[in-house]
Formats: sequence, structure tokens, C-alpha cells
Amino acid sequence: MLPHWLSWLALVFLAFALYFFRDPERVPPPRPGLLLAPADGKVVSLAPAAPPPELGLGPAPRWRVGIFLSVLDVHVNRIPADGTVTRIAYRHGAFVSANLDKASADNERNALAIRLPDGREIAVVQIAGLIARRILCYVREGDAVRAGARFGESR
Repeated sequence: MLPHWLSWLALVFLAFALYFFRDPERVPPPRPGLLLAPADGKVVSLAPAAPPPELGLGPAPRWRVGIFLSVLDVHVNRIPADGTVTRIAYRHGAFVSANLDKASADNERNALAIRLPDGREIAVVQIAGLIARRILCYVREGDAVRAGARFGESR
């Protein structure tokens, strides 16, 4: 028979696992032309930056929104706009804390290029961290995607 305290500890771990892996429904605004946040979390940077070179989008800086996901945030990633996935590039890397500046350059990541209906291309990058080290991507090159749809997660 398990000690009473061990049962409570197991229950706490179970509750945290259910909380961490939650996947609530999201309803995107019906207005065309919006770019939605691809993840829940805290916006930690908003600045021009070159897209990942492995996507082949060129070196010209584009606006980058950096979102940090703590262990308390939903770790499901969503498509920011209607379009077509034109390229997916996975890169091995380190697992430093995702809230550090060097994480976007050094950490393991998965990048998507999405062509919008007006011909513009955007990049969406999933970056692993110190705790959430596994990146899952559910879309493939050539897939037509809708704003707000799930495309992956980090665990």
C-alpha cells in the first residue's frame, strides 16, 4: 500500500500534467487581413529581424514578435493567417532557457514559411526551451492553412 503522502504527490503531478497539456478552443476574429498571435504567452520582443536562413526568405529584416511560453501557458501553436505552407525547416540545437536572447539563434527550432493569399510570405518559428524540449509540427509543405488552426506544440 502506498503511503498517504505519495498518493497526494501523484495527484499533484497528474493535475499539473493535465494543466500543462491543455488545448482550449480558440475562435479567431472574422476580419480578413489580420495576423494572429501564434501562441499564448508573454510578448518579450517586437523588432525587425532577418527570418531564419533555412527558410530561403532572404536576409531582409521583417517584423518579429517574440513570445515566451512559461510552463503555465498553453503550449499549442496556431497559424497566424490564412495561406499555404511553402517550406518547413527543422534545425537541431541547444536547449537553453527560451526567455534568453540567444535561444532564438542557438536552440532547436522548427520554422515554417507561409504564403498569404496576397503573395506575401511570413515566417513562424517554434523554438524549444529548457523545459519544453520537444517540438511537434502537424502541417506539411503545400498544406492550405486557416488562421487560428493548430499547427503544432511544444512539450
